[in-house]
Amino acid sequence: MIWHPQPGQSVEIRYGRAYQHQMPHHSRSGAVSCVSAGPGPRNALILFSDGHHAIIPRGNLFRIPNAP
Repeated sequence: MIWHPQPGQSVEIRYGRAYQHQMPHHSRSGAVSCVSAGPGPRNALILFSDGHHAIIPRGNLFRIPNAP
């Protein structure tokens, strides 16, 4: 799990078993585009290779092994 994602970092998105069927971007990988900062939820905007974006809670982001 990544607690402090950085813009440009490659990540994989994972959800718990109960939510996997509801999330179309489960097990996809992408790059962190922007990270929220503030008193609210800590989310990250993820840009996928097909050009789509998704806002993901940082607790669902995992580092891709051997990625910069």
